[in-house]
Amino acid sequence: MSEMADEVIAGKHGSGHENRRQSLGISQSKYEKVRAEVNRRASGNSKSVDEMAKEVSQGLHGNGHANRRKSLGVSKATYEKVRAKVNGGSVSSGGGKSVKQMADEIINGKGIPNGHEARRKHFGISKAKYEQVRAEVNRRLS
Repeated sequence: MSEMADEVIAGKHGSGHENRRQSLGISQSKYEKVRAEVNRRASGNSKSVDEMAKEVSQGLHGNGHANRRKSLGVSKATYEKVRAKVNGGSVSSGGGKSVKQMADEIINGKGIPNGHEARRKHFGISKAKYEQVRAEVNRRLS
């Protein structure tokens, strides 16, 4: 069971329950046991999608979707939710600071590192959100 659950989590058997069951070559009752194990593991991650998205934005889970998903230890479906949060810029991050507040800190040089990627990670925000901050800084300084 454990090995099959590992494979399902790794995405080796596609998507959809019937496709996975056929790919594994097991009965429906055995597949339900594998599915229960996958779900048990998935619920073991106590981090919210927002928390995981913030960590991904900070670069804490490496590069590449497969590596990040493995590092987070989540199902493909959960990782897609994390990815959507990161790409949508709706990650609750930056310590709750607004674009204006982060721009103020950059302009004032308030312990902010040099370099765009370093600044983005400092605030713990997505690339999309950092681009908003960067545009605000550039608007004010031009």
